[in-house]
Amino acid sequence: MPNRIIKESIWTSPNLNQLSDLAERHFYRILLLPDDFGCCELTPLVVKGRCYPLKSDISIENIDTWQQELEDNGLIIRWNSGSRQYAIFPSFDKHQRIRSLHQRKTPVPPDEVITRIEAISSSDSTCRQMPANDRPNPNPNPNPNPNPNPASSSLSKEDVIEVYKKEIAGLYEEESLSEIIERDIEATINIFSAAWVIDAIQEAVSRKNRTWHYVTGILKNWKRFGKNYVPGKSDPDKYIKGKYGHMVQR
Repeated sequence: MPNRIIKESIWTSPNLNQLSDLAERHFYRILLLPDDFGCCELTPLVVKGRCYPLKSDISIENIDTWQQELEDNGLIIRWNSGSRQYAIFPSFDKHQRIRSLHQRKTPVPPDEVITRIEAISSSDSTCRQMPANDRPNPNPNPNPNPNPNPASSSLSKEDVIEVYKKEIAGLYEEESLSEIIERDIEATINIFSAAWVIDAIQEAVSRKNRTWHYVTGILKNWKRFGKNYVPGKSDPDKYIKGKYGHMVQR
């Protein structure tokens, strides 16, 4: 489970300070649940087991009441899928540092949830954990752009979306993607660059696997082994990573 950031601006957050004490505590406990897209499962029984394993006095009714209070104050937006309850933290990407993008763990929010997220974002009232003046990273990424080719620097998110719509989603140019999918694409571009994402999409198509999960898998392998990496071949560093690696010569 990932760590999450809590900023000192919670002391003056209008949304958080309107909560009851127990609902505010609940917010901090479930803040560890979201995936890299700000989504998580909030089925009360699941939350009780994960967030309150040592508190037998907490009931399912307590959890449902607190989550309703959080939603009433715009801190989460919930939706149901079958018998399970899911939620998204509307301004999650503004307050958390996502250093690497992992696979989505929950269903993509439905359109009505995305509409509510846009309304909350435009009002700019959610949580108000405004980004602080963070200290410079003392160990910056020595190669933030894995594809430093100047010719590729002109590629943008719009170029990636156009290729994605054509090759992965099978949409016409005038059709649009959902807000959540666009955020997924933007987060991936920030990690790997637009040029690499387009190359990975084309590679996925050539392997006849037109899924976004497969595209991100290609990107992760390229970042680790280089763009010449081919699935099924041995890891080039297989024999030098173990505890006897110092005894092996290339």
